[in-house]
Amino acid sequence: MILFAAGHAPSRVALPIPRELYYALQAVALPGLVVLQLHVATAVLARAGDAEARSNAARALALSALCFVLPDLVAVTFFDADAMKRVVRATGPVALLVAWFFFARGIPGSRARRLGCALLALLAQGAIAAVCIR
Repeated sequence: MILFAAGHAPSRVALPIPRELYYALQAVALPGLVVLQLHVATAVLARAGDAEARSNAARALALSALCFVLPDLVAVTFFDADAMKRVVRATGPVALLVAWFFFARGIPGSRARRLGCALLALLAQGAIAAVCIR
């Protein structure tokens, strides 16, 4: 919402919505998308045998969001949208690795199985995020 209020618009959007409204609509849709991501990740982790799938998925998504959102918020609040673009180059991959690690924690079996199943959870919930999150 900060980007929308400051008059920023993305250079391109994948959805058929006006560019100038993108960040406002993203802020409105984001809570529902996060809940959907949680349900999808939980389903994948539970199918992989994670006895605590819901709490592990919630922890993974919350911690990865903190890794991603807090630095972006600091960059855009104290600097500008261009600083946020530079910060996300580092925080994006870190957030993915954090989610992957926490998705893998409760899955039984070998390391390869845990990492593979966690990667499936990461990709499944990421497909939902890709619709709206730039």
